Amino acid sequence: MATAAKRRAKGEGTVYKDEARGDFTGLITIDGKRRRVRGKTKKEVTEKLGALRFADPVVARLDRSVTLAALLDDWMTNVVARRLADEEIAPATAEAHEWAVRLWTHYAGKVKLVNLTTLAAEKAMGEMSTASTPLSRASLVKIRSTLNQACRWGQRHDYLVRNPAEAIELPASKELAPKRDKAALTAGDQKKLMRALKGTQFELLFVTMMQTGLRVGEVLALGIDALNLDGDPATIAVVRGIRATRGKGRLSDELKTKGARRTLAIPQDLADRLHDYVIDNAPDDLLWTQADGVNPVDRSTVRKELAAACAKAKINQVSPTELRHTAATQMVDAGLPLHRVADVLGHTTTRMLQETYRHTPEVVHGADVLSLR
Repeated sequence: MATAAKRRAKGEGTVYKDEARGDFTGLITIDGKRRRVRGKTKKEVTEKLGALRFADPVVARLDRSVTLAALLDDWMTNVVARRLADEEIAPATAEAHEWAVRLWTHYAGKVKLVNLTTLAAEKAMGEMSTASTPLSRASLVKIRSTLNQACRWGQRHDYLVRNPAEAIELPASKELAPKRDKAALTAGDQKKLMRALKGTQFELLFVTMMQTGLRVGEVLALGIDALNLDGDPATIAVVRGIRATRGKGRLSDELKTKGARRTLAIPQDLADRLHDYVIDNAPDDLLWTQADGVNPVDRSTVRKELAAACAKAKINQVSPTELRHTAATQMVDAGLPLHRVADVLGHTTTRMLQETYRHTPEVVHGADVLSLR
């Protein structure tokens, strides 16, 4: 009986253990013909498959000295940099690729492309996921996508014959940073949190998020020019955000979505509090800054301050994003149409709203008409 083999990329071949024979068998297709090899160990069979691959005339033409780091560097220069200059991709996308390339270069950059298999790439991703700072599943998906795009480009430009990234499986969930479902604050927990925030440095920042549904990057980028507190109604203009560049936040006119650039009518009580805050603090631009009075507050600072407030309020920990979820859920509960809530949140459609922000179960009517009386 043969033991099931681990999935490998197309063209790498398959290795499995033949329990009846007590040895290993390898299968590979070269030039349309199926080839079989046997050996006492998995390593022996893998080496035999590699020899057959290199005997393939197409593979033999490749430069066997080129490393993954060289491919990624060429791809960043010839593709990502060009597309960024032509405004085909957003700066944030280029930065995400740059971050992923640094990781691949660190963990697998010295691997020769002719030796870059799906298993080798999965091993590198496993090391990434168990590093001192664990990566989320979303981060690993982005890292895999970067390698996949670079390898596809490499195929077209004769760096490699096959794309090993196509068959990469993400590390098992137990190796990933734990993922917690997002939730909206209950009315009771929101009141407790408000009491805990009373008098703190960022009280008004968190209140603004709960009363407007702004993203954390949007509220951190608010300046006095964005406020029209004497209007009827009072408004906040969302015209910029915070983008992370090499781990540091910077102001950016580029917003997350096309619908993110918007002007929001705000409650009068929030307008009054913002008015008093501006008079008391006289900010030059940003409403909230670091100690230097110029640079925007770090997202990490916001998370820490909110975590401290949750602990003081003795409620479950929530993230800044969940304050946005709270605002969305409360607007839906108040009867605001989904398309209007999407406009407030800066979404271009209601799909994300329906999938993510609606936390109160809806009663589905229909079966209640089937009375047997």
